[in-house]
Amino acid sequence: MKKVSILVVFALAMALVPVSAEHVRIPSYPTIQMKVPESAAIGDEITVEIMVNYKNSDANNHIMYIWLYENYRTKGVWTYGDCDELHKDQFTLTYTTVITGDTTFFAYMKSTLYGSSAVMAHIEVED
Repeated sequence: MKKVSILVVFALAMALVPVSAEHVRIPSYPTIQMKVPESAAIGDEITVEIMVNYKNSDANNHIMYIWLYENYRTKGVWTYGDCDELHKDQFTLTYTTVITGDTTFFAYMKSTLYGSSAVMAHIEVED
């Protein structure tokens, strides 16, 4: 009889617990994408857009930094403590430069839980 009462109390307690999909955190892996023009002429000013998506980002599980390289030289550094954008689930970072020749961009992102991700883009100079 004692086992039955314990099971009944347990079943009632479980029935009172709200179960909702809104409260369940679905794991999200950080993704990084880059948007640049396919081609440009020497002297053109272009904008590089780095789009990041990382749902469930919080103080313990977040993007630590994003580095942007232009032709193997560091051109942009965004870190968690210095850039408010890195605290958001979705954000876009921009960098503007003048094209002097064929250009390769490389964006590198590091997160606390899932490690690193990277994306590369290349712009061909029009003849």
